[in-house]
Amino acid sequence: MDALLAICVIVGTLAITTIAVMMIRAVQHFDSVIHELHRTAEAARSSLADAQQASRQLVDLAAGLRDVAAPLKRLAMAVEDLTGRVTEMSHSVLDEVHRPLDTTIALIHGLRAGTRSLVGALTHHRNGLHANREGDHE
Repeated sequence: MDALLAICVIVGTLAITTIAVMMIRAVQHFDSVIHELHRTAEAARSSLADAQQASRQLVDLAAGLRDVAAPLKRLAMAVEDLTGRVTEMSHSVLDEVHRPLDTTIALIHGLRAGTRSLVGALTHHRNGLHANREGDHE
């Protein structure tokens, strides 16, 4: 009966350890995906800033050519307005994505800490059972 209980404890421990290892791997993969998403978001913000600066330069050029190209000025202002709206919308979207990502990252870190704690407790418990069994046989 004791051997059956020991086998069950070992199988349970191996199953929990396997689950913990798979969770850690999944978390690491998710961390790399989040890091890549962060880099993409930063690149998008940089591109939008460059586009907005280019539209401002177009507005300046149009102001210099006011008498020659009044329609060009209106077009440049429309592009600048559009760029500003796109930038605002992009910032809004990125802000909406950032909060849930931070929450998810915090959750993952909590899961990681909980998994480490569980594996540590199980290891400690198993080592305690092993030490007690050795003490009984002596």
